[in-house]
Amino acid sequence: MAEIAIVMLSLFGQVELTSNRERAAHARAIAAANGTNAGRPSVVDEKKRAYATHLRNTDYAMAEIATVTGLSRATLFRNPPPAATTSPRPHRGRRRARLSLIADGGLHAIAAGADPAAALNSSSGQSS
Repeated sequence: MAEIAIVMLSLFGQVELTSNRERAAHARAIAAANGTNAGRPSVVDEKKRAYATHLRNTDYAMAEIATVTGLSRATLFRNPPPAATTSPRPHRGRRRARLSLIADGGLHAIAAGADPAAALNSSSGQSS
């Protein structure tokens, strides 16, 4: 007798689960037909995505993009901004040169309107 009660309870549970799934699928179909998106809204709007794409194409690292845009690194790696397809990513040496340029005070020369390449050459001891 107890086995029949357990089977009946599991049957009612299965019917309820199937009914919930059908209602959810129907609600999703209606939302899609109305053009609304069900679920949690995205953190990345079009302006932030366009700005992150611009930064990615100007050789910024993902950590730098995350700092500037206010998005987390996880969000950027989950929804990566497309990199430029016309040219390959530069060698990491360019980024190190940029960081050493900032460390040597070349950033002030660039901010004053000087040519970045000339500031890099002058900070490394080369003359142009």
